[in-house]
Amino acid sequence: MSDTVRGVLDGLVRHLRSPMVFVDDEGNDYTSERRRGRITVTTSKAMRTAGIESASFHTIRHTAAAWMVQDGVSLYEVQHVLGHSTPVMTQRYAHLQPDHLRRAVGAVDRKLKAPRDRKTPPASSK
Repeated sequence: MSDTVRGVLDGLVRHLRSPMVFVDDEGNDYTSERRRGRITVTTSKAMRTAGIESASFHTIRHTAAAWMVQDGVSLYEVQHVLGHSTPVMTQRYAHLQPDHLRRAVGAVDRKLKAPRDRKTPPASSK
């Protein structure tokens, strides 16, 4: 959890003692599909009230992932923050990290420009 999020949550009056951030009025978590749907509905209403159309809790989650990747956070770290069970789920954000392609091409370029012993041929793929 980020310091900003912790600050917002610490500033809220909460009458329930729960390790979960999102709980219903009785303090139950949102592990069921029905309860998760309530988060989506509530988030969508709040977004519309704020003048943001066609947004949901998933949109916020997707935006957070995109911002992490664009800021250079590794896909491995994003995977664990989002709770994806496999790296394949997180790969959808890879296109937002164009520097990794520059680094890859740069590695080849550096090798081509590096002085090398004329007696030693470049590595082969045997």
